[in-house]
Amino acid sequence: KAAQQRQEGFVSHSGRAAQRRTANIRQRGAATQRHGDFQLFAQRAQRVVRQRPVGHRGSPSTFHGTGGQSRHDLALEDHHEEEERRGDRHRRRDGLDLVAHAGGADGLRAGVGVDAEARDIRAAGEAIAPAPRKRIHTFIATSPIHMEKKLRMTPDEVVEAAIKAVKLAREYTDDVEFSAEDALRSDIDFLARIFGEVIKAGATTLNVPDTVGYAVPKVTEAFFRELIAKTPSGDKVIWSAHCHNDLGMAVANSLAAVLGGARQVECTINGLGERAGNAAMEEIVMAVKTRKDVFGVETRVDATQIVPGSKLVSTITGYPVQPNKAVVGANAFAHASGIHQDGVLKARDTYEIMRAEDVGWSNNKIVLGKLSGRNAFKQRLQDLGVQMESESEINNAF
Repeated sequence: KAAQQRQEGFVSHSGRAAQRRTANIRQRGAATQRHGDFQLFAQRAQRVVRQRPVGHRGSPSTFHGTGGQSRHDLALEDHHEEEERRGDRHRRRDGLDLVAHAGGADGLRAGVGVDAEARDIRAAGEAIAPAPRKRIHTFIATSPIHMEKKLRMTPDEVVEAAIKAVKLAREYTDDVEFSAEDALRSDIDFLARIFGEVIKAGATTLNVPDTVGYAVPKVTEAFFRELIAKTPSGDKVIWSAHCHNDLGMAVANSLAAVLGGARQVECTINGLGERAGNAAMEEIVMAVKTRKDVFGVETRVDATQIVPGSKLVSTITGYPVQPNKAVVGANAFAHASGIHQDGVLKARDTYEIMRAEDVGWSNNKIVLGKLSGRNAFKQRLQDLGVQMESESEINNAF
């Protein structure tokens, strides 16, 4: 009996061993298949590499949308103010240029390679050749974290790359903008150095972006003042702000930059842009227009087109404008409180610092509701053509 049990156990063991051998054969077959797939992938990759130059450690050029996150991007901006010539522009100190960006969150990406920035800039130069006013905008990151972690370039290499890009762009236009990405987290002395070098290389506009929305207005104004003062020939170029809205201060920081010396603001209609968006054009325009006593500059923007433009962008992008959005929101000029309604009906400037018609609305709105007073109710009856014979009748109806 014991011998029989041992025999049965041996048979069972042999069966399990056979199963393991079968499983091993299957695994080896799968491994062979994976190896074949890898070889096929490697062959395809080699063909791609042969068609593309070896990558470079960093490039200052980017096809730059509202975010400009890729290091291989090049931003093109088209300005349409026909009456303003470059020489006049560099002497102006009472005008504010607004650059409205277009494009997706990441922009249009260019190829990677040793000569990627040269190819991109040449392509940009050829693309803008027919334009009456040409501009090429190139940038590279300057903050310690971006240079070390993203670009993996030394500060000297970053300066060299920036100079190279600006000099090449100047072969196609005398209007070249250079941006120091993540400038508000960069060392101010390094910024002054790189800006001074690109000015010598031919840059005519210097952009100081708050790429990650980290700045606060008080710091931004002081930063611009100090940077402009420290930059060699800083008084011979136009300084620009480009702010993101991660902490909800893109417009406030842009206006602080204007107070600090910026004469160009890069902004977007409805505040569209990377992550939480960019500075809203409509808010900057109306802030500068409404508070001339503070800013002392103008934009020459036809403000009556602000609301139509906002609605057009909202329709095209599919992003609705929140009702309480400043200037272009549906409730921006709507009054619901009885006290406010009474004041507006007696004198609009008691509660309105700008007119709805000035930005493209047909009129302001008096919203009748539980907070409305008799004066608003009486005005609505008159608007509807309803005649009441006495105040007591109005009171009863109210």
